Amino acid sequence: MRSKFIGIFFITLALVVNVRVSALVKIKNLTSIRGAQDNQLIGYGLVVGLKGTGDNDISTIQAVANMLNNFGLTVDAGDLKLKNTAAVIVTATLPAFTKVGAKLDVTVSSYAGAKSLQGGVLLQTPLVGADKKVYAVAQGAVSIGGFNFGQGGRGSQKNHEQVGRVPGGGFVENMVPTYFTENGTVSLLLKDSDPQTAVNIAGKINATFDLPIAEVTDPAEVRIRVPGQFRGREVAMLALIGDLEVETSAKALIVINERTGTVVMGQDVVINTVAVSHGSLSLTVKAKTGGAGTVEPGQEQGGGGDSEEKKRVVLLDEGTTIAGIVKVLNSIGVTPKDMIAIFQAMRVSGALKADLILM
Repeated sequence: MRSKFIGIFFITLALVVNVRVSALVKIKNLTSIRGAQDNQLIGYGLVVGLKGTGDNDISTIQAVANMLNNFGLTVDAGDLKLKNTAAVIVTATLPAFTKVGAKLDVTVSSYAGAKSLQGGVLLQTPLVGADKKVYAVAQGAVSIGGFNFGQGGRGSQKNHEQVGRVPGGGFVENMVPTYFTENGTVSLLLKDSDPQTAVNIAGKINATFDLPIAEVTDPAEVRIRVPGQFRGREVAMLALIGDLEVETSAKALIVINERTGTVVMGQDVVINTVAVSHGSLSLTVKAKTGGAGTVEPGQEQGGGGDSEEKKRVVLLDEGTTIAGIVKVLNSIGVTPKDMIAIFQAMRVSGALKADLILM
């Protein structure tokens, strides 16, 4: 099983995302519009019609009793024994500019003791925003996209059965007011703040309109003064600006997921002079080794007796990219755990000039 995992890891490394430090990217893919953000909605609801997999929580019982009372049925909450009902938290995202009557996908999550939401139906649930106002209602059949069955102590399960979705089950009842212009200006917010990218965006806009209408207020914002010919036509102006391409200046990053052994990095990240000794592996990056990626097997005396351990020596030229190091370490069968440890050590020593992000 371990060898299979390592194989998958090295396949992942072979498909490493090659992100260049600079590239032409459309402005609309780099920015968002101030004031045009999405809004989160939340509500409390009931899922009914379950096959004995519901919960018998006191809050669920009281909610059912209240619902029945609203329909003119007087019941005592203490007399209810529920198996086919589950109390859930319903969440959804209301995109900016969404109109009344539009449909939303909603997520349904059990918070009490329900074993499964499979086969259930969400009853009409009001969804409120942070201001406690109702912006949508949700109702419909819950889809969990999985299964759970078993017999005689054996079973099989796919996906998480306490969370499901109601595709198109939410209906927008009220719009969230959206104002993206202020005093004749529009602001673009960079998704990843960077001074050079912000300057490039402002410069491209000014060159396109042949007017000094864009200015950088900080590394994460570019403010645009709406020119006269676009007053009242700000959407058309934003559409034009969004399709403009600018050169980006991205940080050198290496992202490591220690749980899955996945490593994603940019190909332009280079290594300065460094020597790393890790177990039976010795990795040296120095000037003029006679060829990047040279592997020299040797012998290392063991701790006692006649036992010997093979010493793996890797020589790399200074300036070698991370992709080159991965290729060489991959060729000698370095494990995912060792690979991650080596990168971490390089970062701490200062030889790896990139930000290391652990997930």
